[in-house]
Amino acid sequence: MTCYRPIIPQVYDDAYTYYEQLCALQKTLKDTLEWVDEKIAGYEDTTDEKIKQAVDSCNSYSDKQNKLLYEQIERELTSIKLDGCFMTDPWTGQVVKISDVVNKIIATTNTGAFTASEYDALELTASAYDAKELTAYQYDWLGKTLLP
Repeated sequence: MTCYRPIIPQVYDDAYTYYEQLCALQKTLKDTLEWVDEKIAGYEDTTDEKIKQAVDSCNSYSDKQNKLLYEQIERELTSIKLDGCFMTDPWTGQVVKISDVVNKIIATTNTGAFTASEYDALELTASAYDAKELTAYQYDWLGKTLLP
């Protein structure tokens, strides 16, 4: 609230009283602060929007780069042929195909999988098996606990 009142001073000259000068200064300061607040508010909105755009752009670029990287890794991994590679079997000491060693490791560590005879002994029908809604991973690794 301002105390400035445009009145004619008691003495008919151009001079303001000390009180009138303070009121005029108060009004000018108030107007200046309002102007600064308006400019800052506009600047904050603009700055926030630019920051958001920059972050979105970085995220989009990062997502694209990650997707390209994963696709490249997948292409590289699928192009590897293990059948032509050999290594020393850690159990027998013989030189065998890498795929044989990997299969042996999986077979010895996977104690939750069924053998064919164990699965046949369950006498599950196809509809009973489907009702369990198992993923391939669950069947391969947890079959004995999930299919009693």
